[in-house]
Amino acid sequence: IEEGAWTIRCPGEGCGYFLLDADVTKFVNGASSEPDGEQQRERSAAILQRYRELRSADHGEHLRAMLVESSPECEEDPRQWLQTECQACPRCLVIVRKEEGCNHMHCRCGAEFCYGCGAPKDEGPGRCVCATLGGGRRLAAWLRVEGRL
Repeated sequence: IEEGAWTIRCPGEGCGYFLLDADVTKFVNGASSEPDGEQQRERSAAILQRYRELRSADHGEHLRAMLVESSPECEEDPRQWLQTECQACPRCLVIVRKEEGCNHMHCRCGAEFCYGCGAPKDEGPGRCVCATLGGGRRLAAWLRVEGRL
């Protein structure tokens, strides 16, 4: 949670279970019953507040603003760079940039997607639209093609 992740896997070795909101709440509140009392309860409340903020954040407005065509007056418009060098998570719409590695991305919300076009991996094969992009804008390409943005 402190690192900005809001989809949390069970820490058990080999377990693929994602903790539900109730699981996280129970775990964090369980820590507040320890002997140091009030300070721990305050810390637990702050952790749960941060967790809920992360889970309810709306990144869509920011993404839509970044998809507006670049200004012709400005040669170095950062939106132009974003549209060719970044990708949006198809689930939470947060914008990410890849430094190196393959195009299989894992978002902090738990979604897996193609960095090239933004197609979710859980939609099955054939959903990737990278071949249709050419050298153009790739930011949220799959979301735009599917009419989800």
